[in-house]
Amino acid sequence: MGGGIIEQWLDELLPEDSVQMVDGRLSLLVTPVPSFKKLRVSKFENKEDLIACNMASVHLPWFLDKKPTATFRDDSLVVDGSFLSETPKDYIHQPCETIVLDWQQDPVMAEKSNEFIKLVGKEGIWSIFEQGRTFAKNADMKGEYNLLR
Repeated sequence: MGGGIIEQWLDELLPEDSVQMVDGRLSLLVTPVPSFKKLRVSKFENKEDLIACNMASVHLPWFLDKKPTATFRDDSLVVDGSFLSETPKDYIHQPCETIVLDWQQDPVMAEKSNEFIKLVGKEGIWSIFEQGRTFAKNADMKGEYNLLR
């Protein structure tokens, strides 16, 4: 797994009972290589598995760890779950109350999508973080996260 800072942050942020909290309520998408079919992961063995799945689901080739793929569970090779996805249909497997967190829903981030790989340094990463926070606050004020309450 790559992205050590992100993994450390998730380990500190997520409570020890995070797997129980998300059981049956969270699905993450990864893209196995070379099939490029979608794999929806909804069951997690433990907190480390949940973190590993999060990291696999956002793995951009060569970006976080200078590797073309991430390894997940049984050493399967995977990349970002949104790779070649047609959101949200790839994410939602049955009609239910759902919150889809997708950077493409944020017009500011969608407009800057060509610049993601160009970001270098803390300032660039913090600007993405702050934009995500702003977008989430606005979505929360519109009631889009009421399902979480």
